[in-house]
Amino acid sequence: MSGIVPGVVPVTLPRLRAPTENGAVLAHPALADLGRHIESNRTLFSASGVRLGHTSLAELRQSAIPEIVAAARAYHADAGEPIPDLSADSLLVAGHQPELFHPGVWLKNFALNGLARRHNAMPLNLVVDNDTAKASSIRLPVLSSQNDPSVVHTLNLPSTIFGEVPYEERLVHDEGLFTDLPRVVAERTANWGFAPFLPQFWTDVIRQREWTNLLGERLAAARRRGNAAGTVITWRSHSLALPNRIIRKVCRLTDRGSASFSRGLQRLRSRLSPPAPNPQF
Repeated sequence: MSGIVPGVVPVTLPRLRAPTENGAVLAHPALADLGRHIESNRTLFSASGVRLGHTSLAELRQSAIPEIVAAARAYHADAGEPIPDLSADSLLVAGHQPELFHPGVWLKNFALNGLARRHNAMPLNLVVDNDTAKASSIRLPVLSSQNDPSVVHTLNLPSTIFGEVPYEERLVHDEGLFTDLPRVVAERTANWGFAPFLPQFWTDVIRQREWTNLLGERLAAARRRGNAAGTVITWRSHSLALPNRIIRKVCRLTDRGSASFSRGLQRLRSRLSPPAPNPQF
């Protein structure tokens, strides 16, 4: 599917505040309400009168799912990764840029996995590799004194980057600097009082250079490995993954009829529960 769906679907969100309680989760809509929204949207899509030529939206969606799943399985196989044993008639999709991640990304991955199982869907993690890799350096908090942990200096570790490029084109240009990251970090975190899991995670990242020289692919593959094996944290998550660059190939529409289809899809999306923002395919 190509092009931009015309028009605007307004999305109104409440004021979002990060919770202050330890272990608390911020989710909108509330996770307990998602089942109702999912069922409402499934009913809406299946009953839609939107058509592309002689094909209804429901038929298009049903034919797209096995194609996307096949592409995702091929993506895992090409990377030498185990293929999750998953099957369902619908997809539940989340995604993130293929970069170093924070706990919120973990939470999204495990929420996707659990919600998909609960609502009879297949979890698909979209690797948003069409986004721009704006920097390849990391900011590292460095304690000035072990006796005064409140004083923190932020250190920008060195990097090499050649302009802003999308993740799907961002290569690792300096393998020596890339491999040496755990040692550089260890020198600056010796007084943390605990051992970061970066060295363990980075071992998986380095292993990916046998498969790809793309920075984002290395990070995303190592994250999937850690999620599935439970090596970094005790939870486990098994989801299919697929880069956005492959999605674009799988879901390409013919030019004929795509304008009227997009208008119908736009009207339909305005009725979704909750309303979905204006999409770009």
